[in-house]
Amino acid sequence: MSDAFDLTVRRTIAASAERLFDAWLDAASFSLWMRPSAISETRAENDPRVGGEFRIVMVRDEADVVHRGTYREIDRPRRLVFTWSSPSTQFHDSVVTVTFEPASEGSTLVTVHQTELPDVPSRADHTEGWTEILEGLARLHDAAESRASDQRMEAIMNDHVRSPGLPDVVDRATWMEARAALFAREKAHTREGDAIAAARRRLPMVEVDASIEVIGSRGAVTILDVFEGRQQLIAYFHAWWPGRPAAEQCEGCTFFNSQVRELSYLHSRDATYAALCKGPYDASVRYRDFLGLEMPWYSVEATAAQLLEGRDWERHHLVCYVRDQERVFETYYTGGRGVEIMAPTHGLLDMTVFGRQEAWEDSPPGWPQPWGDAKNPQVWRTNGRPIAQWSRIEAGRSDDLS
Repeated sequence: MSDAFDLTVRRTIAASAERLFDAWLDAASFSLWMRPSAISETRAENDPRVGGEFRIVMVRDEADVVHRGTYREIDRPRRLVFTWSSPSTQFHDSVVTVTFEPASEGSTLVTVHQTELPDVPSRADHTEGWTEILEGLARLHDAAESRASDQRMEAIMNDHVRSPGLPDVVDRATWMEARAALFAREKAHTREGDAIAAARRRLPMVEVDASIEVIGSRGAVTILDVFEGRQQLIAYFHAWWPGRPAAEQCEGCTFFNSQVRELSYLHSRDATYAALCKGPYDASVRYRDFLGLEMPWYSVEATAAQLLEGRDWERHHLVCYVRDQERVFETYYTGGRGVEIMAPTHGLLDMTVFGRQEAWEDSPPGWPQPWGDAKNPQVWRTNGRPIAQWSRIEAGRSDDLS
């Protein structure tokens, strides 16, 4: 293919090659910098090894634009080579090479070279996109902000150096007045939530083939069987990374699903809760047991696409069903931040003065926010594992999934 359909974009960024290289492979940080101006949200799945695949979804005008590729070369911290397929490449595999060359005063020259683009419009579209992506990476790794982030992380994790910011101190009458004003907003928020729930109960429903099979402890059963005789079913579609050890399984699904514990209240409302995992049953149920979870567990490795028809079935979803005799109907589903309803951790932290301590939150200057920033892009993982796994490891549980 002619060189006319290749492109090169360069940007010098005030950060080390190691830090930039690692950010490029960390799917959790993509949402912070891999977001051109026309993109409202970026989410990603990534298997950072030679032969591993990545999948990046950029939301543009409320529509998902999917980019896929396979890693051909990973040479930390100097060079990355991967294929890149997207609607703009007409789903043809172009090849992207990213190099990281040390520059002056701790900066790094990042060069993106893309070849085998199908036409001039595709080259123009990708040139603009990569330029904005490198600008986002530069903003994320601004040297001054990185140093401040390092200091915040050290202070919070080691409990020394300096205290975080704190609210103004006032007398109780003044405090009660401010609290009353916020309480009025909270009540309005609660009532709006009630109104949304009422509208949710009035949604129409769509029939699901009740004979679709899943794999459970008794082998193949139908989705109708998953109801366990109750009229309603709440199903969490748990992600699975094939061939990876427990430490590399989905930290988000681990965070949300591990907080669903006491099921008797759901049962009292004639509702069953179950996890429908997208991985093989034997390995994934060992992961459930390693975490000490007790909810019913099934594999939908072969049927997730059917059950999530019309949606991006590789994402996590919370889906509600109802049955009428032998017929099954889907009544509601949500994904993304919609599944936060599963995690009381978020609700409790939102009540505290420092909140979730994540970089995206609107908090006053000086508030600790060591999670989800350039230094620590993770929010549900620490020291190489989903946070929930560490107590299990310390208790002596085996994380062998084989």
